[in-house]
Amino acid sequence: MSTSESLFRNKSRILLFGGSFDPPTRAHSVIASLAAAAIHADITLWIPNQVSPWKDQSKVTPVSARVALAEAATADICDMDVWTIEAERPGPSFTFETVLEARRLAGPAAKLWFLCGADVLSGIASFREADVICNTVRIAAFDRPGLARVDAIVPMLPKAWQDVTDAIETPEPVDISSTAVRDALMTGKDVSALLHPAVLREIQLRGLYGSAAEEQKAV
Repeated sequence: MSTSESLFRNKSRILLFGGSFDPPTRAHSVIASLAAAAIHADITLWIPNQVSPWKDQSKVTPVSARVALAEAATADICDMDVWTIEAERPGPSFTFETVLEARRLAGPAAKLWFLCGADVLSGIASFREADVICNTVRIAAFDRPGLARVDAIVPMLPKAWQDVTDAIETPEPVDISSTAVRDALMTGKDVSALLHPAVLREIQLRGLYGSAAEEQKAV
């Protein structure tokens, strides 16, 4: 894991990928790679949140473990790294604070994108300090199964958001269901097709998701 300053140094096109990553699945890696290629990103930064404003924190794996899982997921992917700004910041993780710090570190000339699914895109204009986000980054949005397509959501957004949103083309809608992976792990099912081998090893070492309840509490 690199320092914040080194992550942004000499980078002019930066993709920010936030989330719980509880755990990061192969689908996270696929969409991050597709988006990075589409916008010609110099670096893609995975940003595990400390406390999501939208989730019951008592049901979320401790952030130190989720950072380790994100590091495992990105370790062998070129031009991807983990930025721990939200993991290190106490309290709810608000996107506007993160993109402002990204802008400060990247400088005024760099181009920044915030990667999100159609589910997030549909409500992004209601985020806290949404105008700050809209004025600081572009949005790279991808389709998700069972939801309206990005190209159908964009015309419903305020004009300012329409102007900064780029649709990321995928062969088919990308399903990033960490919940399904957790459920499968809890019931002892084979998840090798859903997780990067390094992520699965880290889960097993830490005893996460029901594999060893006492170890999980101690993470």
